[in-house]
Amino acid sequence: MKKYLLLLAVLCTSISFAQTITSKQEEASIDQYELLKKVNQYYPDITLSKSVTNFYADGKIIDSQQDFDLRGTKFSSYKLGIEPGNKKVKFDYNSDATG
Repeated sequence: MKKYLLLLAVLCTSISFAQTITSKQEEASIDQYELLKKVNQYYPDITLSKSVTNFYADGKIIDSQQDFDLRGTKFSSYKLGIEPGNKKVKFDYNSDATG
């Protein structure tokens, strides 16, 4: 009986702490785009794009990423993330020229 009560308690608490995470492809906010423009001045490899995918947890943005069409570029992989608060950009890429 104790095992069943413990299992029930664990299930109930884990369900109450679960977050609903959704993603939406949207136009970059003014703050996001201004940050990207500033970063692009110093790092021209970072492409400017007005389209971002925002990830929401319970209605608040927890992460933003840009998607790029890699056809015709020197990149085999290109990922750009914007942290909440628009203070930090994470940029990862791979290309045949640079490795």
